[in-house]
Amino acid sequence: MWDATTGAKLMGTGIDDLVLNMPAFSSDGRKIAYVDHANLSLMALDYDAVNRTAANPVKLVDPGADPTLNGIIFPSVTPDGRYVIYHRGAYPAMLDTRNGTSDMFLASIEQPGVEVRLRAGNGDDHPFYAGDRDRHWNYEPTFAPRSSGGYNWAVFTSRRTFGNKLEGGKDAVKQLWVVAIDENPQPGVDPSHPAFWLHGQDVNTLNMRGFWVHKNDDPGG
Repeated sequence: MWDATTGAKLMGTGIDDLVLNMPAFSSDGRKIAYVDHANLSLMALDYDAVNRTAANPVKLVDPGADPTLNGIIFPSVTPDGRYVIYHRGAYPAMLDTRNGTSDMFLASIEQPGVEVRLRAGNGDDHPFYAGDRDRHWNYEPTFAPRSSGGYNWAVFTSRRTFGNKLEGGKDAVKQLWVVAIDENPQPGVDPSHPAFWLHGQDVNTLNMRGFWVHKNDDPGG
């Protein structure tokens, strides 16, 4: 861990001996989600922002035995630090968003071992005009830093088509989409909702991972 202001390496952080793949902080500063470099499990740490220390690593989800879903990557934590969104696919193909197929899942930090496939957000059962061509191209979900309207909002990258606005094969389409996820998921119920294409994008470009920012005059309360 490093001090972003001074560039100095921080010592005694509690994670000096850990190798964290793609660590992500919750916006409330209380949790860090990451993928364990050794066993590729999804993990979470408690974080003390005052003392800048992390502790209590907890395994949330194992990679699993399904060879089509045994890779976990790009975790992002809800603003309240209760859930983690990420994408799953076949390891190591899912590391490459150009060719590896992938879909989004949600895991509970408060109840390790509980995860749910975000079927609505992925479009698993959606009657896409392009059919199966539009399935399993969902990557890099990232939560907004605060909830709104009873939902947590995540932006993600997808290679799906969009009516006659986005057409062509996967190599011609890569845009940002947004999915709403219930702020208080119910056990055993998919908390996601059908995703929508983020308007204002250049349809002739292949966009990368999206991130959220507050307005300049927004205190973030």
